[in-house]
Amino acid sequence: MLFAWRLTNAEIEKLKQQLAIYQTARAAYARALSEELPKKEVH
Repeated sequence: MLFAWRLTNAEIEKLKQQLAIYQTARAAYARALSEELPKKEVH
């Protein structure tokens, strides 16, 4: 049972790291996209 608990925790940590990588990439893509889109003028 302890092995399964440790394995599960290790997998959760791995997934957290992957999620952080994807969130960072998404933010970078959003920033790059906003720089490419035409700017709205406020009237």
